[in-house]
Amino acid sequence: MKYLKAAVKETQRLYPSAVVNSRILDEDIEIKGYNVPKGTYIMMNSYTASRDPKIFDNPDEFQPERWLQNEKKYHPFASLPFGHGTRMCVGRRLAQQEMYLLLSELIRNFRLVPTKPNVGSICGLTIHPESSVEPKLIDRRE
Repeated sequence: MKYLKAAVKETQRLYPSAVVNSRILDEDIEIKGYNVPKGTYIMMNSYTASRDPKIFDNPDEFQPERWLQNEKKYHPFASLPFGHGTRMCVGRRLAQQEMYLLLSELIRNFRLVPTKPNVGSICGLTIHPESSVEPKLIDRRE
């Protein structure tokens, strides 16, 4: 399960469902030496931040192991697929449990074989595949 959780986290780092998190500041803050006044609308591009080579080695590669080696290595805000704080996705825990349960059952019962070469993605307000994925499921009991 540790590796499965790391694979889900890595997938969400590379392909966050919501590309942008935005907020209106409720107080003045300083960000990297810049004073940002209360009421300013700020946006964080999760897709770009999650692929920053200053934060992640080989940022475009799928490497679930990066989350197993030393979880303290990465800043906790380096990847925020569900947001953070009072505006964090209310369904986060349920969504994660559903992903872990579904994937563990699929992997336990089937071999997933891709039927198409690399499927690209379309990045807009959300990220989605540019075409259907259609993996072939081969029953492990046969």
